[in-house]
Amino acid sequence: MFEEVRLPTDVLYSSTGGPQYLTYVQVSEGGQEQRSSVWQIARHSYVINYVKQESDRDSLFDFFHAMRGRLIGFRFKDWNDYKSVGSTDTIGFEDVAIGSGDGIETEFQLIKAYPKGNQLYNRDIVKPVLGTVRVGVDGVELTEGVDWTVDTVTGLITFAVAPLDTLIITAGFEFDVPVRFDTDHMNLANLACDTGGMNFPIVELKDP
Repeated sequence: MFEEVRLPTDVLYSSTGGPQYLTYVQVSEGGQEQRSSVWQIARHSYVINYVKQESDRDSLFDFFHAMRGRLIGFRFKDWNDYKSVGSTDTIGFEDVAIGSGDGIETEFQLIKAYPKGNQLYNRDIVKPVLGTVRVGVDGVELTEGVDWTVDTVTGLITFAVAPLDTLIITAGFEFDVPVRFDTDHMNLANLACDTGGMNFPIVELKDP
């Protein structure tokens, strides 16, 4: 189960966390390494560390009850990584290439690209934020609702007319992370305002 609601962003300022991979490393007697990737797609996890004021505490308390602890997934804004560009940059329709036309295909998945050196990691974006998505084809921005639509539940862009062969499709957007609480127990003793010591885990859902 998944609910298309976002954990209140005031609470999220107190969170820490980020992406995690799983890599097996075997070291020989001579010190050489053999590495194999178990998770080639990162899974994000976070921890809410404290709440600053009573309204934040109440929001978290209500949200936890509504999601029934670990049962129901929801949206989470990762303040360190929530846009197709850097956190201080302005979203543009050419931020990231999401595909190329063939004159037939009309649906394209939003992605965020993380390039460095010869390496490129493409992350599927399945929870774009309504009203933030911009799309272009061949360097020209197109009009939402006329030329294309976006499904904010899946991150799919659908064109009214299939882009022509070899034309590059680009997009820019804000996005949330699909997550769930990773505990069924809210320890009320840890909800004192303006104090640390909370350990309220949240984990990304790979199949929301």
